[in-house]
Amino acid sequence: MNLDALKNPIVTIALSVITALIVAISAATGFGAFGSSTPTPPAEESGALVVAIPANAKTATPEQVEKILNGQWKTASHPLGRTLSFSRGDGATENGLYLVRGGACNGFGVALIVDQGKATYTYEDRPVTKMGCDMERHLYDGAVRGALIDGNTFYFDGTNAYLGKNGTGLKLSPAR
Repeated sequence: MNLDALKNPIVTIALSVITALIVAISAATGFGAFGSSTPTPPAEESGALVVAIPANAKTATPEQVEKILNGQWKTASHPLGRTLSFSRGDGATENGLYLVRGGACNGFGVALIVDQGKATYTYEDRPVTKMGCDMERHLYDGAVRGALIDGNTFYFDGTNAYLGKNGTGLKLSPAR
């Protein structure tokens, strides 16, 4: 193996960046040597974005879907402490398009096409900015985006909203 390539500053920087990304992703997902010897608490207690939908959360009524879409919500964790909200996008009156707002860095890059009567949604990719942000913010935006894409139904437990399917979903608590 030619070790002279490691003397090149560009190669050294690239390897450092790749290593930092691997460490950050491993730490965020709890893999590798970064895990804890302490058992992981249940998702509700750990501050996880995606949680098991509780038994008292039912498929939202059309009125509850409207309340969710018009509310200000917070996730279990947010790097900047901002709220998540939905705003009517272009063509919202025709197809129920709602932009998802509140990303920590470049936004979530997703809009929801909502059927209020069925409390369901599909998603549509949207453009995002290309700001350089720290890894925590990028991971947060990606995790929320992934949770929204993985879900398709609005659930409500009287206080909290859940956007998910198959028993798990993104938990949204009212921003007070």
